[in-house]
Amino acid sequence: MARKERFALDMGNNTKVRNLDELKEHFNLDKTVDFFRDGTLLTWLEDRYYDDEAEAIAAIPQDADDPRAAICEALDIPFEKDSEKPVFDPEMFHRIAEKKLILARKTDDIEIIKNADKTALTQEDLADLLDLDFPVIYLCGKKFNVPVRVKHKKYIGILGTPEIEIRARSSFELQEPDITFENVLLPWGKAEEAHISDDDEAERNIPRNYIYQDDDTGKTMVVIDGETYEDSIIARKFYKKAKEREIRMNIEAAVKRGEIEMNTIYLSPENGKTYVVANGKIYDDSTLARNYYEQALKNLKSKNKK
Repeated sequence: MARKERFALDMGNNTKVRNLDELKEHFNLDKTVDFFRDGTLLTWLEDRYYDDEAEAIAAIPQDADDPRAAICEALDIPFEKDSEKPVFDPEMFHRIAEKKLILARKTDDIEIIKNADKTALTQEDLADLLDLDFPVIYLCGKKFNVPVRVKHKKYIGILGTPEIEIRARSSFELQEPDITFENVLLPWGKAEEAHISDDDEAERNIPRNYIYQDDDTGKTMVVIDGETYEDSIIARKFYKKAKEREIRMNIEAAVKRGEIEMNTIYLSPENGKTYVVANGKIYDDSTLARNYYEQALKNLKSKNKK
């Protein structure tokens, strides 16, 4: 069989790249977007058997309005949300490579090693990742100081259960800034897992509000936001509110992950209740909520026509 000729990607300034390391070192975002649009980037990756990167690039719609962030993520290149250019420099590249080597000594789990660019091994690593605005950050170490002021973050402990220092007294105080944790030890004294992964399936929430019968005492117990109480009228009252809040948070998380559409009428299997999702916001089903939903659909159609 004849050897296949593999073309190089021209990054400009007479610089042609033939592998991922060269692509990252001489990365040109505008050029790469052009190669993505015409399919050249996908062919270049497939020819070199970069299967994971090729699969990630293939999943991005070619007509996406702004595919820059998605392309950078697929190629394992950090991208700052509000910047015209990706944040990438040799020092950062070497640190990512160093973290991959350290993680490889600790585990043979490919997914953990692959996420080295989003993993903090030290507090300094965490600071860098917070500056880069990653929505999910993996923590591999004994202790980390997590800021409350940086909102919309999920922290996942790996290869151990890191101890977290944070200026909050309970999970309640973290709901508004939308900060969640998985497999960590929080300062109020217990390991908390907000979500678990089920192989390649989408994440599913662990119930934090439920009612059960204690096998030893035979008493009915009510769990409210992870805390256990004996059954009573007051406990049931707070349980109902907490369960409703949990369901809404689950729906919001599913919308963010793309499992539920930004604009849809959603029937929750948890309580059989219908919710209206309009522009990613969750409403109780009502005439006003339906109006929001219809208007959101009209705006979306109008935008697509343009």
